[in-house]
Amino acid sequence: MAVTVSGTSITFNDATVQSTAASVPTTAYAIGGYVIGRPLNLLNYAVNATVAGNSLYATSSGQGTADVGYGSAGWISLNVSVLINVGSWRCVSPSANPAGYTNTRQAGLWVRYA
Repeated sequence: MAVTVSGTSITFNDATVQSTAASVPTTAYAIGGYVIGRPLNLLNYAVNATVAGNSLYATSSGQGTADVGYGSAGWISLNVSVLINVGSWRCVSPSANPAGYTNTRQAGLWVRYA
């Protein structure tokens, strides 16, 4: 089942529903809006994982990897990135370690639900 956005709600793969603020998001980071990005940490995020906007960074799809410095969870670079810093977000595509890489985390697609 795909994630669907309707005029008044968002239905996620796990059948949970969140109401939206408007039928069509018209402002950046509005409820129901999508962003490509990830938090700056070493964690993998599966579909339906949630994070607060104050830990989520938006990035372009072409710059979607977070390169982690050896032995340090404190240094990560998303190249071109912007701190979202608003709302609550749910991962709708995996944001995880690509096969064969140990110190890289890819950006995922996130939808704002609150």
